[in-house]
Amino acid sequence: MNADIWCRTLTETSDSTLKTNIKPIQNGNLLKISKLKAYNFQWKADNSKKENIGLLAQQVERVFPEVIHVNDSTGLKSIAYTQLIPILIDAINEQQINIQEIEKQTVRL
Repeated sequence: MNADIWCRTLTETSDSTLKTNIKPIQNGNLLKISKLKAYNFQWKADNSKKENIGLLAQQVERVFPEVIHVNDSTGLKSIAYTQLIPILIDAINEQQINIQEIEKQTVRL
């Protein structure tokens, strides 16, 4: 189960012509993202005791179940981290709108 993959560039197919039922993701991702916590940890099977950074699949599953994959034979859960990128972009955009609203209110004072 231990595998390190090194590559120079990783791309994922995302051409709109290959997709159907395209719609914006739901609002409220800023609040959802705030429910996640990043952790420092060490892999049990890694004798080097190297520090890692990541999320816990069980925690992410409660907020974004669509980015979680379960191995049918082991039941172990994994996260499709790249699928979190659009959610993070949406949350940043939402936060920017909030900041702009606050700035407008401040100017009026």
